[in-house]
Formats: sequence, C-alpha cells, structure tokens
Amino acid sequence: MIAFVTRNTSAATGQRFEIRTAREEGIPLMGMYATQENRPYTIPEELHRIPIVDWTWANISTFLSRL
Repeated sequence: MIAFVTRNTSAATGQRFEIRTAREEGIPLMGMYATQENRPYTIPEELHRIPIVDWTWANISTFLSRL
C-alpha cells in the first residue's frame, strides 16, 4: 500500500484507519509525500517507523520490486 502524506493526513480519519488496518494485516506499506510544498509538520502515529519518501517513479518502482 502506498499512502500519500500531506499536511491533511493527521486530520484524515479515513486514511489513518486504512493505514492502521494495513499495518495490522501485515500489508507492505510505504508513505509518499504528495508534494514538496505540502509536507506535514508532524507525522501521524500510524506512519511511525514506516518509510516516507518523495513521490518519484524510482521510489514507486523500488517499493513494488520488494513485493
């Protein structure tokens, strides 16, 4: 699962539920910053210890190749 991370992620209860559920189910998860300008000041608890990278095709390819 790729979770797009923005300043709105902390308030996005549905997104946080999906991330939490993916973690509980053992689904591979990576966070991806949606834009350089919209990075959050704090990372929600559900994304702690999850890699969060810039949104690039190389990062998407790397994640998918690990599945």
